[in-house]
Order: sequence, then structure tokens, then C-alpha cells
Amino acid sequence: MIALLYQQDQEQQVLIEFEALINANQLSVENSRVIVRNNTLREKLFGRKFSSSQTINTIEEYARSLYLCYTDNSVNGFQSSIKILARAVQRTYFSGSVHSGFDQLSKPDELDSQEWRTTISGVRKQLLTKEILLDFRCTWSQWKANLKPVLDNLAAEATGISILHGQAADLGKIRSGSAKAIVLETFESTPNISIPCDIETIHSCKGMSLDAVLFMSSYRRSRDQDSGSHWCDWFADDNNSISEGNRLAYVAFSRARHLIVLGIPNPPSSPLNEAELQLLTQAGFRIENLIE
Repeated sequence: MIALLYQQDQEQQVLIEFEALINANQLSVENSRVIVRNNTLREKLFGRKFSSSQTINTIEEYARSLYLCYTDNSVNGFQSSIKILARAVQRTYFSGSVHSGFDQLSKPDELDSQEWRTTISGVRKQLLTKEILLDFRCTWSQWKANLKPVLDNLAAEATGISILHGQAADLGKIRSGSAKAIVLETFESTPNISIPCDIETIHSCKGMSLDAVLFMSSYRRSRDQDSGSHWCDWFADDNNSISEGNRLAYVAFSRARHLIVLGIPNPPSSPLNEAELQLLTQAGFRIENLIE
């Protein structure tokens, strides 16, 4: 068990070191995972500019769903792609309907779950067959022009998606100031991102049996100590009471058969103190400090 101490913007170095440890122990990269609790950190590891705090834009939702299909092969990536696409379809064809939340696939109340899932699956299949929509090197203005007739045809043609027949497709507007921006550059901020294995969330890694796990801590501690995103929330306190952070850490730790690595932030302005270092060593972790 190893704790890698890293500084801000050293996340890529942590991934490189994790891959080296997997290889040194003759383990399988394909059967290893990076696990995160904080979605902001997950996006940073992928080198994406997208922020969940931005207002939702339907056109971007379609593009991002398709983009995830080709850049994130993890279970979580697939689930995110489906959820994003479902929300986009709801906003396009059923914007006036009461609907469920994002995690329930934004299902319009007038539809049952099975027919909605069938609809989303059918839309996804149709979109993935349109090569013009998989070219993200164009501007948002051009990408919207490519998308609009495809969505109109889903409602007009006998595509097997009967729920959409006769529905008007309302895409809305391109985000202000983005018409001439390149689609790909909206989602990618760092070229040549090197990720040795899939990145999972706590939820998506449940049930997995893995060779090695890298459990990445967020750089800063959340005000919500039950979020489980920061490493200080992972270990039991002096009262030995079990918190939500402890439970989440157990799920991540127990996935690994051979190697557990922790990504621990060590800011120069407030480096880990003796008590924090002792907490890690007493838990059985060997501490390694990444050098810039």
C-alpha cells in the first residue's frame, strides 16, 4: 500500500507513477482502475474544460454525449453519456413535460421507463451512425447545422422510434459567444492526456475485483465532510465512529486484490503535518513524495 503525495497540477504525474507501480508489480493495467469521488477531479484527470456549474445547453449535451462515447470507455463514462443524451432528448422533444431527475434519465412523466429507455437507445444508435456528427473539429454553428436535420428526421421518418414521430425538435440556441468556437476545443484543454486505465467513481466501481486501485483525493477538503472526496474523510476518527467517508473509502479500498495507491494532496503552503503522516503510516501505507 502506497500513498503518493502530490501538489497542484501534478495529477498527471500521479497517473504515470501509478502505471509504473502496476508494471513493476507485474499486474494488469486493463484490470486496474483510478477511482475518484469528486467529479471535478475526474474531469481534470481527463483534461476537460467542461464545468458542471455551467448552465445546460442542449446542443452541447448532444455533442458531449457523443464525445464521451469515444473518449471514456469506463462504465461511468457510458452511464454519463446515456444520462446526458437522455436529458438532451427530453429538452428537445418534451420540454413542456414534467420529468424525472438527471439520474432517472430525465424521463417525461407521461412515458413509462421501458419505452423511454428504448427511445434513448434508438436515438443514440441513430446519432452514432452519422459520421458528420462525430467530427468535432468544426465550429458549434456548423455542428448544430449538422445535427438539426438528423433530429428532424427522427421525428419524421419510420426510424423505429415511434414516440418521437410527429414531435417538433427544439434545439435552442448555441451558447452565447460560442458559435465560432471549435467543438473539440470546448471539451479538450490538454493534448496528449495519458491515462493508463479507466477512471471510475465510487458508485460505478462497486462489485469490481481489480488488480490495482489508485484512489485519488481532491486537492481541497469539502465543507461537507460526508462527501468523501478528501483523504482526511477516509479514515475513522478517534471515536472510531463510522462516517459516510469511511464507507466510501471501504468500497474503493476493497476493490483491489494486490495494490492500493492513494493520491494525497500535499500543498506547499500547508504540507501534511506529523499527525497526518503518522495516520497514513499506521494504516500501513508507505509514503512517497512526488518531486517536480
